[in-house]
Amino acid sequence: MSLGAVLATAGMTLLVFGVVRTDQYPWTSPVTVTTLAVAAALLVAFFHVERTTTREPLIRLGLFANRSVVGANAYNLLVGAALASAFYFVSLYLQRVLGTGPALTGLMFLPLALGVVAGSVLAVKLGYRLAPRTLLVVGGLLTATGFAWFGLISPDGAFATDVLGPSIVASVGFGSA
Repeated sequence: MSLGAVLATAGMTLLVFGVVRTDQYPWTSPVTVTTLAVAAALLVAFFHVERTTTREPLIRLGLFANRSVVGANAYNLLVGAALASAFYFVSLYLQRVLGTGPALTGLMFLPLALGVVAGSVLAVKLGYRLAPRTLLVVGGLLTATGFAWFGLISPDGAFATDVLGPSIVASVGFGSA
């Protein structure tokens, strides 16, 4: 295992650990501040090691000089974060409002997961005919349409109309992006 892998893993683990524990230790507590500071130091050390490693670094930092690569990764990070948030809120809706159990709620997310796979397969096929930017825009618009549809959820709703439809649209869009 390389030093870069150890530093990245330790840094990201501490970062997540520090953020997740803010319900127990406030953001300004010494425990949280110290945890996040150590995480930042480890991640800075990771970037230093990757910058100075000549033999097969984990991340070629020169790749981030390409504006298209940075833009596409930032775009997918933001869309992925939105989709992860949707998982949380839709699971609350299914369990608290519609009264489904945890196991059934998990099964109800299966179309969303399959939609991401279908969108990815579609993107590969369309990728030979369309520019990557076009796929990102169309995928983003589909995902936004699915999220807007999620915004219409009502307390008297049903799975098929308020969750299944928007899940499929948003996930196919995400997969194609």
